[in-house]
Amino acid sequence: RQFPGPKPEDWIRGSLSALRTRGTMPQWLLAQREEFGKVFQLWFWHRRVVVVTDLDDVKYILVTKNWPKTPAFISAFGSLSRLGIFVASNEVHRVRRRAIGQVFHEELFRKLHSELEVDGKRFIANLQAKHGVVFDLDTELIRLTLSIILRVSFGAETRILDGEEDGLLKMMRRFLSGAFKNVARYPFSRLLPGRKQFDQATQELMEYTRRILKRQRELRSQMTTPKGDLLDVLIELSDGDDDYIVSEIVTFMIAGHDTTSHTLSFLVKELAEHHDVRNRLIQEIDQLLPDGGLPSFEQVKKLNYTTCCWKEALRLHPVAATGPSRIAPESSVLPSSKLFIPKGTELLVPPYVIHLDDSNYPEAKSFRPERWIDNNKRPPVMAFQGFSSGQRNCVGQFFANHEAVFVLSVLYWHFRVDLACDPADVEEFHAFTMRPRVRTSNVPLVLPVRVEPRRGHTAPVAS
Repeated sequence: RQFPGPKPEDWIRGSLSALRTRGTMPQWLLAQREEFGKVFQLWFWHRRVVVVTDLDDVKYILVTKNWPKTPAFISAFGSLSRLGIFVASNEVHRVRRRAIGQVFHEELFRKLHSELEVDGKRFIANLQAKHGVVFDLDTELIRLTLSIILRVSFGAETRILDGEEDGLLKMMRRFLSGAFKNVARYPFSRLLPGRKQFDQATQELMEYTRRILKRQRELRSQMTTPKGDLLDVLIELSDGDDDYIVSEIVTFMIAGHDTTSHTLSFLVKELAEHHDVRNRLIQEIDQLLPDGGLPSFEQVKKLNYTTCCWKEALRLHPVAATGPSRIAPESSVLPSSKLFIPKGTELLVPPYVIHLDDSNYPEAKSFRPERWIDNNKRPPVMAFQGFSSGQRNCVGQFFANHEAVFVLSVLYWHFRVDLACDPADVEEFHAFTMRPRVRTSNVPLVLPVRVEPRRGHTAPVAS
């Protein structure tokens, strides 16, 4: 009763009955924050959830206390929840995170940057073949980022970029859709419609990954020196448990492709609306890459304005918009709001709401990459939750940033990219993660675009 918040409209769905439009949970949470303040409560079915966006309280939950993820969130991943780092207990997470972090960092990607270039060439060739036609860029970016995570992290050669493994994309969409329903329906999800399809998608993903693991074991048995990638670390951590390795690979596949691809799509949409920003981004890319459109590792690091555009897209359209929920393992008082949190309370720290708060970012709802240029004017650290904060922040954030800037430089060096719809019709749609969607029903594509090769630029030959 001490918490403000909307009154539940009915006993069954609680506050969720006020969510009138499918896919708009982040925007609805933002509206509740604007009405009730930075800390408020909701009822999800029978469960009380406290939404926290005050930065000092956010730091207390994520960093100071590092409260664990809730059973509801863990349940989203079904049979993967027992093993993967994303949902592991704090004690298990600490050990695995330390081991993975020792290899999953800048030096690994410096060494494996050439693998990124292989997929970059194939991506260029695919887009050249689509010259003159309208196509879905979001799907192409999903294929690219999924191919990259499998190649760079696990050494896997796939035909994803050629469109020959779209069954994998369908599996992952079914998995993410089911994961969203699992959270919303907890603890009754196993009893309700849709769970069978989710379990089937999970098993199909794990079988696909077992085939990758089997092939990589065969290849690596013939190597004289270790490859030194993430898979080598997982094999060492597994103590012979292949189910653990499979769970981690699937976790990285899900977390490592969906977020990057959709954020890139949102950024393409913003650049289509903000021609001055697009022109400045292209100018930087052209100046740094005068002779070719495949940047080296060091050149990617020098694309400062392009990086600012990427970070602004992460802020304005955070794909993990509502964030994972946490649970208070003991009773406590939030340091800033002074509100008492009883033991067992679920808490939600939604990046979307934090990122679109004018007290954290002037003109928060505007696309302004320049806000990231001046270090003296940057927002408080806790105001950016694109990769979460604390011990459970995203272990792959350097990889995601490097990959995204690489892809942007390749895309805009080689092509002029135009939306094939009104940019105002591209909206945010949330279902576990947030992706773009065209509002008009007669356009079946997520992000319809046309591309034109830029004059005088010749793409490298795909290998």
